[in-house]
Formats: sequence, structure tokens, C-alpha cells
Amino acid sequence: MGRWSEKAPSERGHLSWWRPIDYDKEIAQDEKNIADMSNPLTALVSRELLPAALKAYPESTVESWSLYHILAYPVVGRRERLERFGLSMDDLRAWANVLDDREFGEELPHNRASFKRGDELARQWEWFQVMSEPTRLKVLRGAKASLARHKRNKEKFGY
Repeated sequence: MGRWSEKAPSERGHLSWWRPIDYDKEIAQDEKNIADMSNPLTALVSRELLPAALKAYPESTVESWSLYHILAYPVVGRRERLERFGLSMDDLRAWANVLDDREFGEELPHNRASFKRGDELARQWEWFQVMSEPTRLKVLRGAKASLARHKRNKEKFGY
């Protein structure tokens, strides 16, 4: 047995309650992260829409923006942004009702169908992370490196 025993290097400091890493689960998560960060809509937000929103609202920070806010604000170009995501103005109004966004202006009647549609949209897009382009590329590189490391260690150590 070597100095570090026979555990994979990535497992030495990252054991969770002394259980080895489930490489299949980690590989699936890495692949999901790569798919999310490579998604054309994620790139669109980080390259175009977020910088435009920050320019329109200079007092805000990247962390203060969600996908809903990127789509709803600023008002100029709202329909075009919604079309790129396959959404309508009614969808956005329903989403605004669920989030209690009173600044949105146009109100839908508070009915079950509106809340149901808004809730569906909120759940559909909850995975979406708004981040700057350098941050997105850093996360993408990290996910690719993590995937390669997990595949290598799974093959090497067979866990």
C-alpha cells in the first residue's frame, strides 16, 4: 500500500461520511453542467442580454438578475427576448403573477390557470443560472476538467 493508500486522489479529501465517490452520479452531474453551460440560450444571456441589462440598470449587479428579470426588464426589446426563449407576453405576465412582480405593469387576472402556467414556467427555468461570460466559461472549463477527472478515476480505480 502506498503513502496515500489505494484511494483515488479526488477521494482523499472529499469523502462524504467515509463513503467513496459515486463516479456514475458525478459523471452525470458533470455532463449536465456541461450541457447547461454550452446551451445556446445560456451563452445568449451571458454574452448579450446580461450586459444590455447591466447597461440599462447600472446600479445593479450580476447576482441581482434572474432569467425572469433578464426577460422582463428593460422594456425595450422585451418581445424579441421572449421570442428567443419561445415565450409569449402572456407567459411572462403569468410568471410575474407567481413572483408577485407589481412593477411589471400589465396584470393578468389572478386565476388558477394563470398561476399554474406561471408556476410551470418558474419550475421549467429554475435550472437557468444567470452569469457573466467569463464566469460561464470558467464554470464550463471546470465542468469539463471534472468530467475528465471523474472518468479517469472511475476507469483507474473502478469505483
